[in-house]
Amino acid sequence: MKIAQQTGFSIQDIAIWLEGFDTRDPLSERWEQMAKQKRSQLEEKKKQLNSMIQILDRGLSCKCLTCSECLEKIENTGSC
Repeated sequence: MKIAQQTGFSIQDIAIWLEGFDTRDPLSERWEQMAKQKRSQLEEKKKQLNSMIQILDRGLSCKCLTCSECLEKIENTGSC
């Protein structure tokens, strides 16, 4: 379950995942509902991480002296 923690699952999420489902619903239905919700959250986090990686990659190749100079270049030419 270490990987679950490392990817943003709380201890409470993990506890529910393992033992805390309402016993009136079949396990497969409970698992599917939670898995779909968590997968959606992870996909959103993945998009955010990829966006930040792109920003950092662009910044690593930037030769501007200020952020204002960089933003102006991006606005005028589409890239720095």
